[in-house]
Formats: sequence, C-alpha cells, structure tokens
Amino acid sequence: MVAGGYAAGDSPLHRADPRAKVVAVLLVMVALFVGRDVAGLLPAVAATLAALALGSMGPRSALRALKPLSWLMLFVLFFDAVLARDGTAVIALGPVVLDLSGALVGALADARLVLVLLVASCLTRTTTPTQLTDATCALLSPLVRRRSTLNDLSLAMGITLRYVPVLVREWGRVREAQVARLARLEEGGVAARVRALLPVVVPVFVRAYRSAEVLALAVGNRGYDARACRSCFRAYRFRTSDGLLALLGVAVLVAAIVA
Repeated sequence: MVAGGYAAGDSPLHRADPRAKVVAVLLVMVALFVGRDVAGLLPAVAATLAALALGSMGPRSALRALKPLSWLMLFVLFFDAVLARDGTAVIALGPVVLDLSGALVGALADARLVLVLLVASCLTRTTTPTQLTDATCALLSPLVRRRSTLNDLSLAMGITLRYVPVLVREWGRVREAQVARLARLEEGGVAARVRALLPVVVPVFVRAYRSAEVLALAVGNRGYDARACRSCFRAYRFRTSDGLLALLGVAVLVAAIVA
C-alpha cells in the first residue's frame, strides 16, 4: 500500500467517487478468494487489468507495488510445493521433495496475492487518504449507532493513513544515518542483521511516540469533541459512472461464484 501511494492525476478512477471504489475493490477481493481454480480467477484478472488501465497505472508502478512482498510469494510457492503432495515429484533435494501439485497450489495462491496487491494499489494510487477515510466512514455509518464512535474512527483512520508514509520516510532517514556512521546492516547472518537493526528500530519508535504525544496534545488543545457533528469540506456526489463501477464489482463476484 505504501509503495503504491497516492499519485495526483485525472484518470477515470481519480474522478470516481471513493465510496464506489472502496465497494468495488472489496467485492473484487472477495471474488479472488471465492474462485477455487484458474477459471474462478479470470473475472478478477479482467477487473484488475481494467483497473490498471483506468487508473493509468503502468507496468513499473505495478512492479513497484509487488516488490515489497516478493519474498512472501516465493515462500508460499516453496511451502506449498513441499507440503501439498500427490506423488508427482519434480525436484528432490535430500529430504525436501518439491511436488508438482503443490507448486500449482502455491502458484494459485501467489496469483491471488498479486491481484490483491494490484487492486489495493489502484485504490491507494487514485484515492487520497482523506477520501479513503471519508468513504470508509460513510459506508460504516449505517452500522455505527453512536456518532462519537464514528468520529473517533474517522480521526484514527485519517491519522494512521497519513503517518504510515511518514514512518517509512523516517525509517529511511535513520537507516541512512546509521550507514553513514559505518553501521553494518547488511552483513552476517539473519541473527546478526536483526541485532544490527536495533539502532534503527529504537530511534524510529521513539520519534513515533513523541509525534503521537504531540499530536494528542494538539488535538486536545484545539477542543476536539467526538460528539460534535463532523462536517466535510468536499461534497461527494454519486454519479451514474460510480454506480456502474460498483455494479462491476458485483458482476465480478457473481462471475467468480458461477465459474
């Protein structure tokens, strides 16, 4: 999500109502886990490719969004190839046997993960954190009876979405500072690397705690009251194209169930 952060633009997805985008993305994600085979994933694949085109998200942006979890995809593929067996061995490395059926199961799981990341990246790339917060709270409003709970949720979501990129940048700055002090962060085994990261992790958490404390004091000094009626600077209007976008998510889910 961080790698595919918001990028200003004027694509059809940028202009779409954030509520419709959130609903469509959630339905496509559900469709990804409803489909049990390749045929069940085809509707979600088509929807993902359409989202990439409508959001003006090129191959480089897509690969950048997938890069942080590439290690997880390799782990899932290897784990399924070792454990899920039907007797069709492909490679035998001593006690470790890679099975063809397990590799296919792992490839299907990786395909789901890739599609989920791409769809989520399309959402975050074309929707600002404020719009995401407003859309989520608007969709949850029928389920939340107390206005104070909804306002607290809105504030927490907005702060979280805005502070994730800040923490990522802070991590990069502290890491570069430690490397400039000749810290060996990439040398040795796994245990040595974990110990070497402690001088990076501790300052980042300390600064995050201080920022949270300052933010809490600022919110209190400005008289924040969760029971007050929360206004919105931008008025969202649900247009025909937004309705078609939400219906597209429903169609993808129905097609995945039928397939």
